[in-house]
Amino acid sequence: MQIAIELPDELGKQLLEMPNMQLFVQNAVEKMLLERQKQSSQLLIELFNDLPEFPTFKNQDPLKLQTALRNEWD
Repeated sequence: MQIAIELPDELGKQLLEMPNMQLFVQNAVEKMLLERQKQSSQLLIELFNDLPEFPTFKNQDPLKLQTALRNEWD
């Protein structure tokens, strides 16, 4: 996949003069994306851990409760 990016002229010249420029840019982008993915996963874990406990489900299996309620409808 190829993506075009725009940089100020001076930064573009510096980037092109770097040895192994493509590998450097690719590694930097991969690192940034992996870090972003890791942060996103952490946010989901934190969100899940912050959910309140419902006394309705205390000491019982929510799936069994759901099944029992559905069986009442039949």
